[in-house]
Amino acid sequence: MADSDGDPLRCRWGRKDNQECGSICSPKGLLTPDPCELTYNATRLGYAAVALVIEDFDSNNKVLSSIPLQFLIRIVNQTVSQNNSTSCSRLPVYVGNRPQGACIGVKSNSSVTEQVQFRIPCPNTSTTLANILTVSPPGMIRGPIIRDSSDLNLYSMEIRWTPESDQYGVHQLCLTPVDSQQQAGSQVCLVFQVDIDPPRFVRMHPTGIVPDNQSTWIIEVDRDIAPPRRSIGVNIRFFKRSNNQEVYRVDVTSPSVVCYAPRRITFYTFGYTWNKGEEYYILLDSGVATINESCGIESAPVTDKNVWTFQIPTQTTILPSTTTSNSYLITTEKGTTIIAEKTVQSTMIATPKTVQSTVTTTQITSKSPTATMQTITSSASPITACHQWFPFNTILNLSTNVEHPTFTFCFSVNTIFADVTIAANTWVPCSSWKNSGASDPLIELHSENVKQLLAKNDDGNSIPSINCYASVLSYRLPRGDYRVVIRNPKCAYGYCELRFLAEVPFARIDNST
Repeated sequence: MADSDGDPLRCRWGRKDNQECGSICSPKGLLTPDPCELTYNATRLGYAAVALVIEDFDSNNKVLSSIPLQFLIRIVNQTVSQNNSTSCSRLPVYVGNRPQGACIGVKSNSSVTEQVQFRIPCPNTSTTLANILTVSPPGMIRGPIIRDSSDLNLYSMEIRWTPESDQYGVHQLCLTPVDSQQQAGSQVCLVFQVDIDPPRFVRMHPTGIVPDNQSTWIIEVDRDIAPPRRSIGVNIRFFKRSNNQEVYRVDVTSPSVVCYAPRRITFYTFGYTWNKGEEYYILLDSGVATINESCGIESAPVTDKNVWTFQIPTQTTILPSTTTSNSYLITTEKGTTIIAEKTVQSTMIATPKTVQSTVTTTQITSKSPTATMQTITSSASPITACHQWFPFNTILNLSTNVEHPTFTFCFSVNTIFADVTIAANTWVPCSSWKNSGASDPLIELHSENVKQLLAKNDDGNSIPSINCYASVLSYRLPRGDYRVVIRNPKCAYGYCELRFLAEVPFARIDNST
């Protein structure tokens, strides 16, 4: 049962005094009103007529409208041969990608196609799927039942529908499988909401070559979303390409490993190491993203093995030494201006986990004969490679735990310079926060180009009653690559919000690249 306005529904037996059931008013079996379910024990062969009434109710539990439902039950002999060892006595089951009760959005005058699948649950059986009984809205077309060539117990059927403009609202498709032994499986129903588009995934990253300890994954969506309404059975699954084996599963209803922002889903695979030289693909269940309207319109499942893939490199790669030179204007103590050149030479060793700078030599040489030459040579310690890069105007909900108490990301300034603001906000009251004994979040800003800590800041105040909601760094940064590390974040005790913003202070365009 479904109501286009979302009103509560109940069913009951037809009443003779209301002239709702004619000569078939006698109750047959046990009727549950919500959800409407009839349990009937057959005692003799033949037909039994059933008369029901379905009603919707307002918030004061008053009946708004009612509609009769009358149907026949046919009782037949048990046809499963007990002597045939290859027949299956178990009922066929639904195994489709859309779960029971899934809410599917579709615009009027636009087509939607869904695949439904059923399985005969006995191996090496002669029993087949004979039919799929459907109750569907007007205009919905069912295709032929197709038996899978590689899995003979699996059957598929395509459903196509183009709702017309006057078919707005909620519609139901219900399916009942019947096997060759005339056994009917449990009915499954899908809900279609006409005139609301489902959420769609516009970007999934990272892809391509990633390190073997990659643990942060991001899905971007085309509209504001919410977590699934279902409490179980919504997963993101990782598979090995070599054997199509599922190796990791993320339950998106778990807030400890999944963060939902208005148009972004971030999830984590902490502690898992991917096999070197292996290719993986990621599949998404129906409803990973949900629009919080109507029946909770779900995102479509991602079942294509080529949509989201990544590979793990097999060996360490040594990158050649690089040398870059730039000219600078330098003002001396005597007030004269000279032209100098800055030369940076570095040797990099890249592995799946780290990028190590062995020796970096910075040499500034004046072209003026009176200027001195200064050479600075330093040995840099290994710095972990940055695996996630954020664009400006990113707003993201974060969560961490004791095993992973920091959050790291990188960004690039592609103009001459930009005013960059990084904030970690929490909504914990000051008294609760300070009394918990938790440390304030510490934001560190590093230059990726020179491998140097540029600045750090926490909330700037240790007074228990003041300014415990955010840590902020705001700097004017020149063109280059930068790393941000949030240490001991308040997120370790719940959630926090990362705001990463920037403004270009002048309209001047950088033409130096």
